[in-house]
Amino acid sequence: MEQAIKTPRTAVTARPVTSASGRSVRIGTASMITNPDGPFINLSRLNLGNYAEKPKLAKALFEYIFHHENEIKIALDLAALATEHAQFKDWWWKVQIGKCCYRLGLYREAEKQFKSALKQQDMVDTILYLAKVSHQFAYFRMK
Repeated sequence: MEQAIKTPRTAVTARPVTSASGRSVRIGTASMITNPDGPFINLSRLNLGNYAEKPKLAKALFEYIFHHENEIKIALDLAALATEHAQFKDWWWKVQIGKCCYRLGLYREAEKQFKSALKQQDMVDTILYLAKVSHQFAYFRMK
């Protein structure tokens, strides 16, 4: 894929497509060009607001950031933006915010998010995450 991004393409003219755009690579494409030692996607260059407006792409990007890159704060930012864009009606994003809060140690906020998600949609995973949060509360009371 990186080879295809760097290789000039010709259309009707003999000039490569990149020369028509001022011989620069778009920011969105630049964030996807990888170094052999670096990450697949440069998260610092992503405009999360743009991705939050595209639900299917945002969900896939969230999964990548949360599970592969383990950048919980960035994943939380994306989930918050996507929830706002969905007008707080998408239970899936509420669960994802809860998962991020749980990983950051914000157990009360995670509990609120999981309960809010359960009001919209009953899911076994959400109940299990809520039980996990309750277990953390019990653990801290014992200490």
